[in-house]
Amino acid sequence: MIITISGQIGSGKSTVAKLLADQLGWEYFGMGKMRRHAAEAEGLTLQEFNKLGETDRRTDDMVDNFQIELLAVRDNIVVDGRMSWFFMPGSYKIFLTVDPEVGATRIYQDMLNGQRPEELSEGISVADILQINQARIISDTKRYQEFYQVNPYDINYYDLVLNTSLLSAKQVLQQVITNIEPQLKNHV
Repeated sequence: MIITISGQIGSGKSTVAKLLADQLGWEYFGMGKMRRHAAEAEGLTLQEFNKLGETDRRTDDMVDNFQIELLAVRDNIVVDGRMSWFFMPGSYKIFLTVDPEVGATRIYQDMLNGQRPEELSEGISVADILQINQARIISDTKRYQEFYQVNPYDINYYDLVLNTSLLSAKQVLQQVITNIEPQLKNHV
């Protein structure tokens, strides 16, 4: 079984995906981290890398191809990524939503706690992060609409949609486990 987790920025995708993989004893793969490393290797911020991706498809191809290859050889994995559900159509697809200000605040806290050091810049505020997130959503939507004719933020593609705004990561994990238990029992 493959579980893919997508969602809005700051919804807790990566955190919940890692917790879920640990709980199940499965491997975890994070596509956002791969994109951040690729951006850094090119001397770009993630925002600059995403903007470049609007005209240069290779910025997405690395992660997209990795997911296609992963699907061919792996089982019992949890993958978090904006388009993972698309590249792994047989997966159990989870989408996490969050109030945009709550998401921006979470990202800000992650930056202060050293979890996103590549994104931390002096004087950045929650309001700045909110603007960056809105620009990123526009960029993501534009790229994926052009490349794949899909909107990754359309909740109709997913098996489970959870709003994480008022929940801790552990509470989200518990709701995910409750919802996937029937699929896990049917999975050999």
